[in-house]
Amino acid sequence: MDDMYFEYSHAFQAVMEFYAKDELDIRASQSFSGIINLEKAVICSLAAIRRYLKEFNLEKVLSKPKAKEKDGEPK
Repeated sequence: MDDMYFEYSHAFQAVMEFYAKDELDIRASQSFSGIINLEKAVICSLAAIRRYLKEFNLEKVLSKPKAKEKDGEPK
């Protein structure tokens, strides 16, 4: 894997872009503040893990789970 995935500025941008596509409402700012507060090493690792999972089309496992109704159907 390319070293740029472990460089903080690139990793931060990649992580923010990944989670930004899932968040379009008011909760987005809360999610982003949670990401910003992570340690640099965690953000770099998360970006590298996401990149690796993307090779197998599995990066969605890192997405926030959607809220479900009681019957199991999405809201």
